[in-house]
Amino acid sequence: MDSIFTHFNLPSISASVGLAAVATIGYLVGLRTRRRMAAAEMAANIAISQPRTAQRTAIVAKELESIAEQLRRRLAEHHRSVATFQDRITTFCQSRPRAEWAELASNAQDILKPTIKLACELAQAYDGIRQQSTQLLSQASGKYDLLTGVASREALAETLDMHLAMARRYDRPLSIAMIDIDNFAQINEHRGRAFGDRALRDAARLINDSIRESDVVARIGGEEFVVAMPSANLDEALASAERLRHVIEQRTRMTVSVGVAEALDDETHVELLARADVALNGAKAAGRNQVFAHAADGVIEFTQRMDGEEGMGESRSASRDAVAVG
Repeated sequence: MDSIFTHFNLPSISASVGLAAVATIGYLVGLRTRRRMAAAEMAANIAISQPRTAQRTAIVAKELESIAEQLRRRLAEHHRSVATFQDRITTFCQSRPRAEWAELASNAQDILKPTIKLACELAQAYDGIRQQSTQLLSQASGKYDLLTGVASREALAETLDMHLAMARRYDRPLSIAMIDIDNFAQINEHRGRAFGDRALRDAARLINDSIRESDVVARIGGEEFVVAMPSANLDEALASAERLRHVIEQRTRMTVSVGVAEALDDETHVELLARADVALNGAKAAGRNQVFAHAADGVIEFTQRMDGEEGMGESRSASRDAVAVG
């Protein structure tokens, strides 16, 4: 065996090559460790955001249940009123001549027919609301953006469709704010992709923590986020968006541009997002780090909108407090 090792010559390795090999191995081990840490951090972010999203979903479902219960009570009262009216008509007609009785009964029937039809439609709406509430709770896990843990673009579309339907049915406002991180490409270029990803997660967490429980934040791609604000009109949404812009600027080294729009009658979520995007482009063109709105009078900056509103006074402060963030 000694003769075997005597005749087997190992190639000589220079010190520089050995050091390079060690450095390469160290780099690969470090890269693998960083990837594991990044994956763990991403999982933690999603784990943090999911309970909050589920909580908001439960709030919406509870609101649906409340609306359905009010509807059920009103239907019960309506049925009692109709029954009482019919009894009184019958009693009254027994003491009147037959011709007069027949004419009165016919008139009463004409009045009751559309009322009864409306009651049936409301009963169907009640059943539909209950089904939506059940379905909403069953889908509480939702769809999430893998990087930031907030809702995905697909989930946002479903959420907006639901809130648009509710806004039309119950005559409630719905507004959105589209938020874009200013000069994000330069952040990625100068600080690196990992820093940019961390900045996106920080922004998403800050927005998520600064909005109302009933609001929903989603990442729609790149450095853009959208906040859906049910029951908020344009001025209330503008006040919230301006406060969000200020919070992000104060707590991070980033600034954002924001476009706000309130849903119009018979408008789809695609059209609503498009108008918010137009307002966002207006904020960027004006120098960034601003809030613009797409209103009936065109695209206008936040302060101009607030200053141009007549008679807002204390009501404006009240609306801002009602939709306060942070």
